[in-house]
Order: sequence, then structure tokens, then C-alpha cells
Amino acid sequence: MYIAPDAADAAICSLAHATKVGSVQTHTKWRCDFDGMPRTSPCDNNWPGIICESGSIISIALPGLNFGGYIPTQLFTISTLRYLDLSRNGLTGEFPSNIGISTLLQYLNFGSNPLNGTIPTSIGDLNKLEYLILSENSMSGDLPTHMATMTDLKLLSITITSIAGTLPTLLGVLTSLEHLQLSGNSFTGTIPTEIASLNLLRFMDLHNNFLTGLIPIELSTMPSVESFIFVGNTVTGTNPFISIKPVILTDNQFNGMVYTANVSGSTFGSEYS
Repeated sequence: MYIAPDAADAAICSLAHATKVGSVQTHTKWRCDFDGMPRTSPCDNNWPGIICESGSIISIALPGLNFGGYIPTQLFTISTLRYLDLSRNGLTGEFPSNIGISTLLQYLNFGSNPLNGTIPTSIGDLNKLEYLILSENSMSGDLPTHMATMTDLKLLSITITSIAGTLPTLLGVLTSLEHLQLSGNSFTGTIPTEIASLNLLRFMDLHNNFLTGLIPIELSTMPSVESFIFVGNTVTGTNPFISIKPVILTDNQFNGMVYTANVSGSTFGSEYS
């Protein structure tokens, strides 16, 4: 029997036991014994979905297999892990509270799984993370303030969940953000002016929340913006955008003249008086 050299191999088998990944046809080469140890090395190129570097696991990519089960906490003891995609698999249970120990993670996608609970504060320890996708789940609570340390984030996508509260001002310190997708949640209050500090932000989607108040005029001068979407909120007042950028503003309450162009059924604001 193969003798695992470290805890990382056993952590891979914890995922196999917590889910039905071993029974999925494309992953029948995942061979784990009942004692939780693999029969062969996960790095021997015969374990689909696993990528290794210098004998260490750096990537687990198993999207869209619908194998069910839950996410085991032992998985995050793989200290070399940089990429983890378990999206669209019917995984249930709470978001693992110890995720912060995977400090080398750069990409994390748990999207389209019926996970519940809240986003753990330990997620703020993932200060190398560049892509975070937690969309389409049953999680609740608010965005933890500890996320302010995640300054390498380029994409933050948390859509169609039960997450609520106000949009935190901490978003303004995530200065690497290029894509911010927070649509379909239960956020309330106003849009924080701190978002205007995100000079690299190209796309922001806040549609279908419960946002109110004025859109901060500071957002109109952001240098990299390509598209803002505010549909389905109750923001009010005179629209502040003065440059020609795709800004979808329907289903809100604005005063003033708006020059519009219809693109694929949406109304884009471009010039205001």
C-alpha cells in the first residue's frame, strides 16, 4: 500500500470521503482506502482535477460534477494550495471556518452550491487571494470587516445569496479590484463613496438589492470604469454621471434629463443636465 508522505495526501482523501467525487465517472482514479489514505500519490498524473508542482498539490479543479456532500475542513491543511474550484457540485453545510489557514490561495470558487452559514472572519487571512466567487448559495450575515486585508483581490463575486447589511466602506481599500459583483442580495443603505478610491475598477454590478439614497458623484470620475449596473434599487436624485460610460439605471428614481441609448433592452445613461 502507498504510504502518504504528508498530511496533504490525506486531506485529498478527506474530500473524497466527504463527497461522492470518487464515484464520479471521470474521477474513478481517485483511490482512497477506508483509513483515509491514498493508494497512490495524487501527484502521479492519474488523479484528474489535481495539479502538482515539485511534488506538492497546488490546484484542485472539480467544477460542475454535482457529486454532493460537504467541504471538509481538513482540505485546507494543504499548505501549498493556490487554486480551488468546487463550484456547481451541490455541496451543502457551512462555509469552512478554517479556510484562513490556506494562506497561499489565489483563486477560490465555491459558487452555485447550497452552502449556508456566514462568511467566516478567517477569510481575511487569505491576503494573496485574487479571485473570490461565492455566488448562488444560501449564506447569510454580512461581509466581514476582516476582508479589508484582502488587497490583492481582482474579482469579488457574491451574488444571489441571503447576505445583507450595508455595503461596507472596507470595499474602498480593496484597491486591486477590477470586478465587483454583489447583485441579488439584501444589501441596504447607501452606496459608500469609498468605492470611488478603486482606480482599477472596471465593472460593478449592484442590481436587485435594497440600496437607497444618492449615487455618490465621486463615482463619475473613476478612471477605469466600463460598466456600472444599479437596476432594481431605489437610489434617487439627479444622476451624477457625466461621461459616456455604460451605466444601467432603470428601475430607480432619478431627476434631470438623461440622454439614453437602448442596448439589448437596457437603458444606458450617458449625458446629464
